[in-house]
Amino acid sequence: MPTARYFAQAPPFPANTPIINLPILTFSQLQSGNPIEAEKLFAACREWGFFLLDLHDSADGRTLLHDAESMFDLNTELFSLDQSTLDQYAYNAPKDLTGYKRMGALRTDDGKLDHMHLYSINQDDILGNRPPRTNAPPIEAHRPQIQAFIRHASSALDVILTTLDKQLGLERDTLSELSPLDHESETSVRLLCSPPHTSGDAEHERISLGGHTDIGTLTLLFHVIGGLQIVPAGLENNMENWRFVQPLPGCALVNMGIRWLNGLVSYCGVPCIGF
Repeated sequence: MPTARYFAQAPPFPANTPIINLPILTFSQLQSGNPIEAEKLFAACREWGFFLLDLHDSADGRTLLHDAESMFDLNTELFSLDQSTLDQYAYNAPKDLTGYKRMGALRTDDGKLDHMHLYSINQDDILGNRPPRTNAPPIEAHRPQIQAFIRHASSALDVILTTLDKQLGLERDTLSELSPLDHESETSVRLLCSPPHTSGDAEHERISLGGHTDIGTLTLLFHVIGGLQIVPAGLENNMENWRFVQPLPGCALVNMGIRWLNGLVSYCGVPCIGF
């Protein structure tokens, strides 16, 4: 989650909301190879599959927070475009998930239409690993900022992977070398926007985005408003068991891939819904 500047612009997280208390790991301690923090990371991966990464006390972490704020600014500019312009960059699911998904294109768990605009920016496009594609104008205008965010986010995730190398008894860089930035991948930067409901809207508690499990190795999520929900490990997937993740200034949420390491590292519950 970005710095306090963005949190000051958002409404406060509602009181009496059922939340899940995820482990909070300190990025600077992982960078320095602190063995206690490394054990906490490994335990969080095995027991939860999610954790919060506190970035504020590290120079590299603060740089990443600044980059994340630039992505929030881009998000605002992008989804201020009119619908007809955004539709020109529509994705071609399921063949290609890069590009724009309009609100209402998918069904949520309760059978209703989703309430989420989504734009996926392909990493290889931004880093030059494949011929560039034409994106919406705000994305084209901010390619340098997106590239910086990708590189700094990848470096942060490499710290996590290097820590897991040691915990798993692997050679250093074994895991990070499976997804180098100069090789093609399906890694993406995904911008999300769920418009506010109008006053008295009967659908104000609707699910914004259907239940899912993230693909890939790791997901790094920055959010401010809240709305992400997960089911704690060991509980059944029903509405009563969903718990919100409360965003915290200076932190990012890390989500482990569901099929990570042949089951040694677990995924917390089943899908995530809503942002």
